[in-house]
Amino acid sequence: MDAKKFSVATIAAGVTLVVTGGVLYDLLLADFMEANSAPGLMKEQPNFALLVIGEVFIAAFLTLILSRWQGVDTFVKGLKAGAILGFLFALGINLELYAVMNLMQAVTIPVDTLVNAVRMGLAGGVIGVVIGRN
Repeated sequence: MDAKKFSVATIAAGVTLVVTGGVLYDLLLADFMEANSAPGLMKEQPNFALLVIGEVFIAAFLTLILSRWQGVDTFVKGLKAGAILGFLFALGINLELYAVMNLMQAVTIPVDTLVNAVRMGLAGGVIGVVIGRN
């Protein structure tokens, strides 16, 4: 994959992650996550610039993997691959964080894992579309 296609896929996936994160975490799950996280864990006002930069780095990581994954050149193939990667990565991180920190209740592990599988799946789908373009 050339640099231009990599950049477009990364930016498109980053936008996807920012939007889905806002919808899923800020709109749909805000009360659930707050009720099952350590008190005072969340900032009153997040640093949106760093949040977006972080999502772009995650998107670049996913783009790098999917650009080398054999046959990811459609939305559906990218969706499946991204969802698998998102599920495995999020479950591993959530289990490790739960094991060593008092950040969250156990009930948040499957919820956060599934949310990340959905988000990474959708971002993977977008990456698949960009990879598939000639």
